[in-house]
Amino acid sequence: MKIRRASPGFLNRAAVGLAFVLVIVLPMVFPNHVRPDPTALARQVAVAAAVEVVPYQIGRWLGTDVPIPRSAVELLRPNAFLSRRFRRAEGGHSVSLLVVHCMDIRDMRGHYPPNCYPSAGWSVADDPASGKATLDFDGRRLPVEVYAFRRIEDGIRESRIRIYNFFVLQDGRVTTDIGELRARSERLALSAQGVAQIPILTLIEMPPVEAVAAANEFLEGLTGLLTALGVVEGGEHDAP
Repeated sequence: MKIRRASPGFLNRAAVGLAFVLVIVLPMVFPNHVRPDPTALARQVAVAAAVEVVPYQIGRWLGTDVPIPRSAVELLRPNAFLSRRFRRAEGGHSVSLLVVHCMDIRDMRGHYPPNCYPSAGWSVADDPASGKATLDFDGRRLPVEVYAFRRIEDGIRESRIRIYNFFVLQDGRVTTDIGELRARSERLALSAQGVAQIPILTLIEMPPVEAVAAANEFLEGLTGLLTALGVVEGGEHDAP
């Protein structure tokens, strides 16, 4: 039986699926019990304001919001959340952008692609781009982890997605290490400083060179947000 590739519109549903998992499960397991200090509160306000003004046009990319169920957002009560799909005016591949900023690291420590996608019926896909990589932002090389997943829809359509994923810690450092988040979440003072996760989703059919170029372009479009997160002014961000 011939398997048909999913249309680019499937990226919408994939992004919503990840977003739904991001905001549903962990709050039930790790409720918040700590209050952030004034510095962390000021950062949260700045990050939320920066997310509100993320542009709908980034370069040649035009974005539309992908709705997230209100009930799901209310369960997690994230400080800031963005789910947006971008297309070029002239057509071609699309890209989905997610931004999740939690006020407590414990709300994030189980939410990353290797946990979320298999639990939603996805399996690891073959993709030469998978593994550790870097993206360029403001003259820095930011480390990202590249994941690829596949799923058969309705028994005939194969959906294949690629995710460029990274976390931003409270000190502005960029990491892909979920273990570091878990370690920090064990110290309540650090956990209350918050953390952001930024996944950028493409279809695997999008050539890796083109996908990386698009991801870099999106990072430039997120300058205000990354500045609020401290990435611009932080310390060393180069990948090892």
